[in-house]
Amino acid sequence: MNDPRKQEHLSGDAFRLMRYEGAGGRREWIWNSRDGVTPFVVPAMDGGELTHGNWHLDRYEPHYVPAVGSRVFVDATEESMRPEAEEYVEKWWDDAQVPMREHPVFAPLGKQGAVEHFVHEWISAWGGHSPHLVVVTPALHAQFKARSMEPSR
Repeated sequence: MNDPRKQEHLSGDAFRLMRYEGAGGRREWIWNSRDGVTPFVVPAMDGGELTHGNWHLDRYEPHYVPAVGSRVFVDATEESMRPEAEEYVEKWWDDAQVPMREHPVFAPLGKQGAVEHFVHEWISAWGGHSPHLVVVTPALHAQFKARSMEPSR
């Protein structure tokens, strides 16, 4: 069913429940809890990749309340991206073949500076409205439930 409120959003992906698919028939429904675009490919929870396919199956669900343990797209923040940036820099800083510590951009920044570089790079990559794929915790579930009960969005 078409909802006229969809036209109020900046992105066609806004508040959509989208089906991602991967090898071996893997499927996952991921909700975009924001008014912003989403990536075409995401990492699968068990490794590998999932691709956003069968777009005709996507559903506009502005009041959707995702289950604990499911995944959703939220807006990336410095706080939410820092652990991923730290993990990324830790993985590549002393890499045996291409160490990040020797890269002309990152060597003068040091490890912590490289982390800050990636945090800001990843947040600004989508025009300052970057998607961040997260697993729904009980606290996040409660936030979505409270938001779904608001009179209008």
